[in-house]
Amino acid sequence: MQPSLTTAATADGTMVTAAQSAPSLVHALGALSEAIPTNIAYTFLVDGETEQHITFRELDWRARSIAAKLQELGKFGDRAALVYEPGLEYISALLGCFYAGVVAVPIYPPDPMRMQRTLSRLHAIMDDAQARFVLTGRHESERFGPATAGSGELIITDDIPTEDGADYRQPPIDGQTLAFLQYTSGSTGRPKGVMLTHANLMFNFEHIKKFDEPNAVAVSWLPMYHDMGLIGLVLQVLQSGRRTVLMSPLSFVKHPARWLQAISKYRAYATSGPSFAYDLCVQKISDEELAELDLSCWTLACNGAEPVRPDTLERFAEKFGPAGFRAQTFYPCYGLAEATLIVSGGEKQSDPIVRTFDAQLLTENRVRRVAPGDGAREIVGCGTSVENQEIAIVDPLTLKRCGDDQVGEIWVRGLGVAQGYWGNSEATKATFNARLSGDDDAGDEGPFLRTGDLGFLDEGELFVTGRLKDLIIIRGRNHYPQDLERTVEGCCPALRRDHGVAFGVDIDGEERLVIVQGVQRPQKLDLDQVMADIRASLLHEHEAAPYAIVLVKGGEIPKTSSGKLQRRACKELYLAGDLAAAAQWCERDDQASAERRDAADATPPNGRPAAGGNRVFNDVESIIRELKNGSTPAQISEQSLFFADLSIESIDLVMLNEMVERRYEQQFPFFDFMAELGRQNQRDVSMGQFVEFITVNLPDGPLNN
Repeated sequence: MQPSLTTAATADGTMVTAAQSAPSLVHALGALSEAIPTNIAYTFLVDGETEQHITFRELDWRARSIAAKLQELGKFGDRAALVYEPGLEYISALLGCFYAGVVAVPIYPPDPMRMQRTLSRLHAIMDDAQARFVLTGRHESERFGPATAGSGELIITDDIPTEDGADYRQPPIDGQTLAFLQYTSGSTGRPKGVMLTHANLMFNFEHIKKFDEPNAVAVSWLPMYHDMGLIGLVLQVLQSGRRTVLMSPLSFVKHPARWLQAISKYRAYATSGPSFAYDLCVQKISDEELAELDLSCWTLACNGAEPVRPDTLERFAEKFGPAGFRAQTFYPCYGLAEATLIVSGGEKQSDPIVRTFDAQLLTENRVRRVAPGDGAREIVGCGTSVENQEIAIVDPLTLKRCGDDQVGEIWVRGLGVAQGYWGNSEATKATFNARLSGDDDAGDEGPFLRTGDLGFLDEGELFVTGRLKDLIIIRGRNHYPQDLERTVEGCCPALRRDHGVAFGVDIDGEERLVIVQGVQRPQKLDLDQVMADIRASLLHEHEAAPYAIVLVKGGEIPKTSSGKLQRRACKELYLAGDLAAAAQWCERDDQASAERRDAADATPPNGRPAAGGNRVFNDVESIIRELKNGSTPAQISEQSLFFADLSIESIDLVMLNEMVERRYEQQFPFFDFMAELGRQNQRDVSMGQFVEFITVNLPDGPLNN
């Protein structure tokens, strides 16, 4: 039967209400399968455009069939790793785990371009979770090979007949049943799996459902493996009965307009994304694409996962206002994996709250509102605490509540707080069982979740000012400085071990990475090559492009009396220009050089590579300069390396592929090309290699003469 394309609620509103009050997602989907069986639950846009649908009844039966297989092979409480590319089969497998009472462990699939590193992390998560099963699809199994499974038993869910769902028997699942482990991104050390129960999820959904609208549709390109993308935009469907239109992050990054085009086409009311996604739309969506959008249906634009910036809100609202977007649609919020998803948020269809505070006092952890102007810092409020939950601002040293005029660590307690970290009692105690040090009358209060974030409450509104930890967030991705530092010091034997720091700085409203590294006998080294190797290694290992690299002589990086590196003190020296540099590189210097080149005679300089006369080389060079907005070296040759010389990041590679395909009006096996380089352990790709790849895949004709 052809599925209905409507998401209108059935006349049997009782069953929909039952889904909203269900103790678990298993009960909720079962109720929706009875109430609105032919309504579409999810639409997946395979290439960002081609539709695949699944109804609530079909989803229920796919989950039952996968659950029956798990029940046949295992037992209640086993763990199953899910290794899928984004798509409907992944969602079915996740729900199959829920139905069987098997604890799901969603994991990013390996990156073919970085197979060794990403496969290592995948296995580390499987080992930590003690995963008995590895669920995957036929496509993923063929693409990544048997190594993906590690020591787990491989189950290819595509091969499970849907009619096997008749063998499913529902186990005793309730709110306290563990649903899945949400592994936090970031450190390459021991991974930490946040334990989420069905009750944790349903608590979050109770807050989110108040924003739902009749016949509601949501759109998402976010990764389906954790918090915002998984819980807020995939799983919440099962409590609300609305429809979500999904696409892969790759589809969005290749062509950001697809996100807003989907909102316009499907008349979606809600979506979510980090600040960089809204910035990318402003930068990449053309006036012609803008003219075809109708965003008047859009009433909820969640903005989280990284600091919410006032200028991001302003630029987006200004550009897309003519298409019907309203500034009141923005919904800045705050949350984290350890609290399931959301901790605080504002009122729907209200102007974001932006207040100005004394910038100098904030550096001293004090709060005072001031008028806009010099010495003032604008901060976007992240709303108030969700109901039946408490936010406390706490001095991280004394563990006492802060005064109203103080910045402290954000602590949270409530039903949304997770149960702890899987198999890690020490980390659980430190993070989830914090207690306030009260006075003699009040005694200790707790337990609280320590978020590691700094902020304050102003008239009940939460303002996040920074991080107690040294975590660096670049384009929504978490980077632990110690991981970056370890990679840098391994680039060259002359780089001093345990004598380098990584930290983030604000550049034009965006957090950027700076590396300061000690070097031995700098006069005997090719320091430009050393810095190029550092850039290449950071991009290859962490997909983190540095904004600046400073090489210093021994003893220049501040340390404590016990010998511990002081990242914050080093950052202050860098910002003040007080580091004694043996050599340094900055992206802005490359951009200035490019601007000087453009202002000079347009005739190619002497020494232009032989490939300069090649049409393909010229096309690729032009595309790269457009992609990087001028922040490229004055000369690009066949020997120029993507990571080391051109600072091309992972997101840039995806957009480069899209731009090249649009230029030549054909598709290229781009990811096969990059995957083959990865299998050869080649850490970088040269301009010459890429031009040759394009050239050999072009059809014969005058274009390639």
